[in-house]
Amino acid sequence: MKARHLGILVACLMALAVVAPAQADLTIGMAQDTLAASVTFDVLGNNLIVTLKNVSTFDATRPEEILTGVYFNIYGTGTLTPEMAVLSTGSVVHFPVAGDGTDSNGEIGGEYAYMNGVPGVPSGATHVISAVGLDDLIGPTSLFPGEPLWGPASDAPDGLGYGIVSAADDLSIGNKKVTGEVPLVQDGVVFTLSGLSDDFVLAGSISDVMFNYGTEFNPVPAPGACALGALGLGLIGWYRKRTA
Repeated sequence: MKARHLGILVACLMALAVVAPAQADLTIGMAQDTLAASVTFDVLGNNLIVTLKNVSTFDATRPEEILTGVYFNIYGTGTLTPEMAVLSTGSVVHFPVAGDGTDSNGEIGGEYAYMNGVPGVPSGATHVISAVGLDDLIGPTSLFPGEPLWGPASDAPDGLGYGIVSAADDLSIGNKKVTGEVPLVQDGVVFTLSGLSDDFVLAGSISDVMFNYGTEFNPVPAPGACALGALGLGLIGWYRKRTA
């Protein structure tokens, strides 16, 4: 009977190996008072795909409730290079300066920056993707490719422009910063960074995630992580994080 059960288990695992993707994505969420955000990491070839979303169910009525960045650490890879920033599916830019708020390539990279080497994050994270300068920690040399969409490129990333409100947010409620003075993304943004090694494994490689709100250096912790995707890879990531 035991041998039979073992055979069934092996067959199930083989079937899972056939249908499961090579890499399971990883989603990490945070909820604190009126704030809630999620970030999903995925791998496409040698690219790291990062999807940042505001998932709060509350209205954002002041700048401190606008999601403007994500901090993280990543292990097992070399230098990452920012390649692209686009709106996530279903997302829109409200109060754009012109057109639909994206550049001629349909991107918003000119308003977001990526940097490795950020000091002072409480979790120990050194990587950041941000729509703001974080008290001048990052500047225009760190921008994703793209055209300036709000203010001169020499000032980016700066101010609240292209910060993220939730899909449920009522953009008619709040102070002038969140009701028309600056362009805001509703829902989420997808970022592409190149430079992953051919043997990079996502599971267990992301840690120390925090989110930034408002225009200042303001890390907010993500108290828990949930790996979504293939069950086996998700459990491996959890185990490696717990035993590190």
